[in-house]
Amino acid sequence: MLEAAHISYRIRQKKLLDDISVKFEAGKIHLILGPNGAGKSTFVKIISGAFRPSDGAVIYAGRNIKDINVKGLSHIRAVLSQSVELAFSLTVREVVMMGRYPYFTGTPGALDLDVCEEVIQFFDLDNLKDRDYMSLSGGEQQRVHFARVAAQLWDQKVEAHKYLILDEPLTFLDVYYQFDFMDKLVGLARERNWTVVGVVHDLNLAGKYADSILLLHKGKVVAQGSREAVLTVEHIRNTYNLAPHVALENGMVRVHF
Repeated sequence: MLEAAHISYRIRQKKLLDDISVKFEAGKIHLILGPNGAGKSTFVKIISGAFRPSDGAVIYAGRNIKDINVKGLSHIRAVLSQSVELAFSLTVREVVMMGRYPYFTGTPGALDLDVCEEVIQFFDLDNLKDRDYMSLSGGEQQRVHFARVAAQLWDQKVEAHKYLILDEPLTFLDVYYQFDFMDKLVGLARERNWTVVGVVHDLNLAGKYADSILLLHKGKVVAQGSREAVLTVEHIRNTYNLAPHVALENGMVRVHF
């Protein structure tokens, strides 16, 4: 379990996050929603260890994140940021191998090579693996980074605690790959018992895939819990200043404007 306990974050006199407490259970998809400026990316940076909170604590499986060294954290937690830029030319296979850097020095071992091949197959990148990463479209590059962060956690035992944190991972994907990626995320969470936490903007994708939703607005929690409990007319109207129609369809929450 990943827990954020009474998290606040300030820059000078401005409070960007205000007393956020939430628990993310293993084996489930947890999605964070909210309008621009809600504090979503700041919160993700804090729970991933990139930022230190002004107040509160981030707990990984009972351990305060500040007590876990960088190498130890890299073995259990992988992060995909909003934008990832490479300054030099690499093949797709080499970019995916970057996810294995915490496990070797100099030359990758047999396990690292096997893991990279497995995640390349899993994310349907076999036809791209020898291509120059710079020659790919934005969506193709994003899929390569999915494989890279998955490779960082891939060989861990099922009973180990593993955390995948994603900040707006669907931005560059067309509709097919948005659904394809979310389907794959569900499989990884269920089969490998990963704790998956991600920021998305699409309320209907959250209504289809989220086991739990954290809805933020102006640095505060509007609601948290199941998709049925969070994606209500009242919560959406108060957060987005829009009047939606919300319906439960085939076990999914659908939001129409």
